[in-house]
Amino acid sequence: MISEIIELLHKDNFYGAGKFTEIAKGKNELVMSWSGFKNKIIRVWQSKK
Repeated sequence: MISEIIELLHKDNFYGAGKFTEIAKGKNELVMSWSGFKNKIIRVWQSKK
C-alpha cells in the first residue's frame, strides 16, 4: 500500500495538491542543485495560489 503511494507521488509533481502532499514531495527538503531549487520555487509559488 505505502509503496503504491510512493510510486504515485514519483509520477507527477502535484503542485498545490494539499498540505500533506507538499510535505511528502519535499516541502522542507534542503536543496543542493539548481534544478532542485527551480522545483522548490515552483512548488512555493503554486502553493500560494
